[in-house]
Amino acid sequence: MKPFYRNNSNRYSFQQIILKFTASLFIAAVLVSCSSSTDSGADSNGPGDFPSYDDFHGELGSETVLIDEEVTSSALTHLDEETHTFTFRADILEDAGVTFEEGEILLLANTALRKISSVNHSGEEIILETEFASINEAFRNLEVNHTQTLDFSQTVSAEKLMLEYDGHLLSPTSVSKAGDTSWEYELGDVTVEGTLETSEDEATIALLVKYETGGATGGMMASLNISGFENNTAFTVTDHETESFEFKNSGLQGRIDMEFVMAGGGDSEVNWEPPMPALVIPFTVGVIPLRFRIGPHFVFATQLQANATAQFESAFNFSGDLGVEVEGTNFTPVLDGGISNPGADAAEGNAAGFGGLSAGQFGIALPKVSLSAFGEAIVPRLSQEFYVGASYRFPTCTRLFSRYEINAGVDMKMFGLLDLSFNQNLVTQDMHDHASDGCEGNKGLAEFPYVSLHNTTATSSEIEVPFRLE
Repeated sequence: MKPFYRNNSNRYSFQQIILKFTASLFIAAVLVSCSSSTDSGADSNGPGDFPSYDDFHGELGSETVLIDEEVTSSALTHLDEETHTFTFRADILEDAGVTFEEGEILLLANTALRKISSVNHSGEEIILETEFASINEAFRNLEVNHTQTLDFSQTVSAEKLMLEYDGHLLSPTSVSKAGDTSWEYELGDVTVEGTLETSEDEATIALLVKYETGGATGGMMASLNISGFENNTAFTVTDHETESFEFKNSGLQGRIDMEFVMAGGGDSEVNWEPPMPALVIPFTVGVIPLRFRIGPHFVFATQLQANATAQFESAFNFSGDLGVEVEGTNFTPVLDGGISNPGADAAEGNAAGFGGLSAGQFGIALPKVSLSAFGEAIVPRLSQEFYVGASYRFPTCTRLFSRYEINAGVDMKMFGLLDLSFNQNLVTQDMHDHASDGCEGNKGLAEFPYVSLHNTTATSSEIEVPFRLE
């Protein structure tokens, strides 16, 4: 057995945008930064041994080959990320006393974790073909407890603020000397503009979505102001079995203002999910590379007939904790401190048209966070989501609605828990649901289903509506 190594408000606002039908709309999400908590020490026990790390205690499995970052950087000449094939210089591996055998677990510190399926020698090179390996296979015993306060006191570097689109990470279009970041991009008939501003203890990011597509014209905006919070990532492996996993974000609090206006001519129906900016933050705990991502997710849908319009505005306040816990094979959401009961301001809006149904909706997840290790998702999605909408059924039925959801996705394959992979709705609440007298007995209310960020049908809860349209 290999030895056990113990390692010790500023608020941004857009100028009024003149659209085909005037709109002033804001969209928002928060992007924050965090840093590595690892602290290498000098009390290493020899080549390939762990140095001293904060928040990390581990014992390698007997079949695990650990190569430190220094040897990896000089010996690894090629890594094919699609086939997971590794090419090394044989002479450097020999000098480092490293050999490989089929069936062993390859652990490249802060880079990769794979099981070796074949070892091939080609001249002065050694080529490894590999397959998936989990963390509990590589470690006999492991304790990780990493805590990071996201307090916005550190400037968000431009290279960390990315737009995820079609599998690519795109940089912002401009970054000021003060560190304020902005982006603007066009996707067909849709334009998205945004900015991020941070102070010591809060951040405000704003997005404006303008569109003219499918016979519909309009825009959506929201502005989010959020305070700093604390992330805790912890997991335990004992005798190659995963005992527990925790991903908790404590002290989330903020306010989101949402607004939209939509107008259409003819008969149009549009559903769209634009790519949104996200802060992708890599950090290392011990020899394990983790990636924390935080950003928004946005969707809108319209069904507008001849000369129809729909508009809505409201605001929400939220605070509390948001996270997930796994004990053995049991999954438990962490929803402490009232995060599942946000406050809502009075709503205003209307919809109108001539004939048939006219409706518009949009939703945004703020914040949407995820966590991955060695490039594999552990928590693909953990988000609180806000939705607003307005509809009109000719001749007298007007409806306004808003709702709040918490959704989570868990994939514990990286910890060997193959059966613990699912998406789950944790909370659904109607924050506002107003129907005029003309809607009584009108089946048209159900003809335009709730929009969802996850292509699932939301169900109303039996909760008293906290406010009504004045």
